[in-house]
Amino acid sequence: MRKLYLLHPFLFALAPAIFLWNYNFSEVFFWEALITLPILIAFGGLVFGAFWLFYRDYNKTAIATSVSLVLALFYQYIFFSPLTFQFMRHRWALLFSATIVAAVAYAVKKTKNDLSILNKILAVVSGAFILLSLVQLAWNSYSNLAHRAPAKFETVAIGAIKEPRDIYYIVLDEYTSPDVLKDVLGFSDDHLVDFLKKKGFYVPKQSRSNYPTTYLSLPSSLNVRYVDEYTGDGAPPRRILTEMTQNHFLKDFLHSYGYRYIHFGAAWTDHFNPYADENINIDYLSPYQEMVWNVSAFAPVAMILSGHGPVGEKLGFLNLDSLDFRLTEWKRIRLQLQELAKIPKRSEGRVFVFAHLLIPHEPYVFDADGNFVTKEEADSRSQKENYLAQVAYISKEVEKLVVQLQKSEPEPIIIIQGDHGHKFPLSNPELLKSEYGLTPEQAAPLITRIFNAYYLPDGGSSLLYDTITPVNSFRIVFNKYFGQKFKLLKDISYTFDTRDSSRLSPIIPGASIMQEPRDVSSIF
Repeated sequence: MRKLYLLHPFLFALAPAIFLWNYNFSEVFFWEALITLPILIAFGGLVFGAFWLFYRDYNKTAIATSVSLVLALFYQYIFFSPLTFQFMRHRWALLFSATIVAAVAYAVKKTKNDLSILNKILAVVSGAFILLSLVQLAWNSYSNLAHRAPAKFETVAIGAIKEPRDIYYIVLDEYTSPDVLKDVLGFSDDHLVDFLKKKGFYVPKQSRSNYPTTYLSLPSSLNVRYVDEYTGDGAPPRRILTEMTQNHFLKDFLHSYGYRYIHFGAAWTDHFNPYADENINIDYLSPYQEMVWNVSAFAPVAMILSGHGPVGEKLGFLNLDSLDFRLTEWKRIRLQLQELAKIPKRSEGRVFVFAHLLIPHEPYVFDADGNFVTKEEADSRSQKENYLAQVAYISKEVEKLVVQLQKSEPEPIIIIQGDHGHKFPLSNPELLKSEYGLTPEQAAPLITRIFNAYYLPDGGSSLLYDTITPVNSFRIVFNKYFGQKFKLLKDISYTFDTRDSSRLSPIIPGASIMQEPRDVSSIF
């Protein structure tokens, strides 16, 4: 028991993962941490064991192990945070880290001094960090229990549906409206719009999202309500928004009619949905595990060993593409498009498909022809160029996908829409002016202008209108095809207040909800 202070290497091994769990509490599943933390403890044990074989002294072993683990697991924070050496290249940062480890290992080996005091100091530092983190985790957990998601709707029971149809709800993250593409970004999307109209789609001309960010937009459309409806005062805590995105009304309603729920997630909040009947995604690492990996020194080492960069071209001999976040995103979207196209061929009853595709949103990993774009290539282009390249690619893929989805029998219900429009750089007025020719006041309302297209067979399009927002999309669908009696809500869009980005303001004058800007800082 008297030697417990020598366990500080294991606390340092856990520290970055616990910090990231805390910081992203609303998006991290408990099972992700449950898998990740023991792996880090085991890694700490391996390093500890290696140094013990070298020293045969626990005090020396503990110090050398902690220094090595801090440099390895806090690598990005040490060398590439805004307060440190952002200009340094990875090869030099890795060499510098290795030099420090070697120097400390040598100094510890040669010293004759009593190292117990230094070990106790390290134990206090690591212990205090872990303790404070656990207190914060406990508070986050308590807050999660104290704030429950809003109650579900009461619906009209009508029994079996005469002709149940497959339902596809496809969200293309950050896909802006055709007029913003043409008039502001200088890109014509007429081919896609004309194609969809010929295929029987209704494409609203003035559609907006209800909110300017995914964390508010998805829980709103998936629950056919405004997200502040149950609080009456601004947005709910982010953890509740996450719960609303996963355990949503659309899933419950369609499950009650025997639908099978197939979920295609993007990243973080909806990467995996525990309430879905089937999740289709690339699962090398969860988003949380990916972040733990990316802040460590192992991420750049893996890239070098797999042939990336000038040093990697000479030393690369491993195939570690699965650990490249950008390449994983490129593969994820291609996989999702391929698997979506296969669903009409399945014979497993009616399905509800929710697909959130992280495109044309960054990371910018596609060129206009669908080829992979390296980080170096993306960095050499403007945000606008990268964004439009991904728009060009996904618009062509949407056309191919629609052809396949319409093969469902009977005719399916298809909704394709952006969760918000293009994220103009409001916080950088100079860049906004030079690249887009806009002021923050001009750009802020455009963030909610979205691409929106509906395929509602058997006369459903007659119920649509040009200013429809996502909060009403499934109210119309459920009224038309399921005999429900949902009232349509007033179509209101909120954008960021240009004076304070943590607050939202309604775009439409006279809005009955959020007439004054409201604080939404709890979601950021």
